Amino acid sequence: MRKPPRTLAEHLLRPNSPISGLFQQLRHLASANHRLGQALGAPFADRVRLVNVRQDTAIIHVDSASTLTLLRFRQQELLQILHACDDIACQRLEHRVDPDLFKV
Repeated sequence: MRKPPRTLAEHLLRPNSPISGLFQQLRHLASANHRLGQALGAPFADRVRLVNVRQDTAIIHVDSASTLTLLRFRQQELLQILHACDDIACQRLEHRVDPDLFKV
């Protein structure tokens, strides 16, 4: 006799599911983005997003080239902020301008 099919929720909530790992990474990035926004303050909070962490590099997208220029001057501060976040041990930052990410 066959087992009844699993529901979508059962697949998503299984601890060893690949999708579960993606959700965990998404929650981690959302938490880090929140802390980054709080630490950077008002002018940058809505213009900067941490989009990924690969090995020792944090990838940050900004809304414009002018924001990118200002952030480059604060690169060491950004690294310190990210080190304060859980499990983000990055040594380098990679910046990209992506204005479409910030459109509402």
